[in-house]
Amino acid sequence: MLSVGTMTASSIDNSSAKQEERVRKDAVAWYARMFSGDAGELERKGLQNWLDAHPDHRRAWARLQSIRQSMQGVPTKIAMPALQDARRSRRTVLRSFALFASASAIAYVSYRISSDQTLFKPWMAEYKTRVGERRSVILADGSRMVLNTDSAADVMFDGKRTINLWRGEVLIETARHRGMTDDERPFTVQTVQGTVLALGTRFTVRNIGEQTLVAVFDDAVELRTMNGSQVRVLQAGESALFNQDEIFPTKLVDDTSIQWENGSLVVANERLGDVIAELARYRHGYLSCDDAVANIRVSGAFPIDDTDKALTVLMQSFPLKITSTTRYWVVVGPI
Repeated sequence: MLSVGTMTASSIDNSSAKQEERVRKDAVAWYARMFSGDAGELERKGLQNWLDAHPDHRRAWARLQSIRQSMQGVPTKIAMPALQDARRSRRTVLRSFALFASASAIAYVSYRISSDQTLFKPWMAEYKTRVGERRSVILADGSRMVLNTDSAADVMFDGKRTINLWRGEVLIETARHRGMTDDERPFTVQTVQGTVLALGTRFTVRNIGEQTLVAVFDDAVELRTMNGSQVRVLQAGESALFNQDEIFPTKLVDDTSIQWENGSLVVANERLGDVIAELARYRHGYLSCDDAVANIRVSGAFPIDDTDKALTVLMQSFPLKITSTTRYWVVVGPI
């Protein structure tokens, strides 16, 4: 009888732990839904019904609210979380990964390089940065080029001034913008998708897959698609995506988007999924965000030179946890 009683108590304990875990996950799910920016009256009523269903629900929600309150009192535009030094209580076990290449794979790569020279250009570019690295260069005419993480570009000054951006992102401050001797030669940034003509300005150009993103912070630039079918002038405070055939609608932009030059990723009311995707640019390996928390809205300034610290700040501010196989395979998800 005693043995049976002990087993029954153990079963009750296990059931209680499972119930607590389920309530906690439900609370996180409601949190993500309510602060995704899309919650309406239906969601508010659903949350209230869930809270009224059991006292444990209210307690779990109160714990999440206390986390949220720690973010209050900070400007919405740029909520600056305290960047506390935090060390993990456990060490990450690094595993070795062997890379194997077959003869057929080598032949395929050789074929692609011979048929499309742009595949080889980033490797031979004059100016390059590694993942997580930034580099500032003063060009021959006095212009300044800053390469963001994992970028590659070539510079050609002859009858005109041309930067070929093969990969990544560059910030350009033309000589005219910097108050140097004005050079009458056209200044352009060339990508696979088209041409960006500087009109005495400060701007960024970024390769994003099959598209190019341009953002202007002073003066103006002219965009021209590769096939020449569309042309548009962007003024200061504007940005636009374009591909070889089309320039997409203009959007607003401000200087917070180029704080990467100073080592910070600054966001205001952005989706957590998008924030994690940006941090992943500055980090070796795989970093992703679970869909369950991807719509949580985030404001803050996060260090891109120490992405582990940036992730720690997020965990301190929101109901998140990190699941990692190694330091090079990390997923951010709900508690």
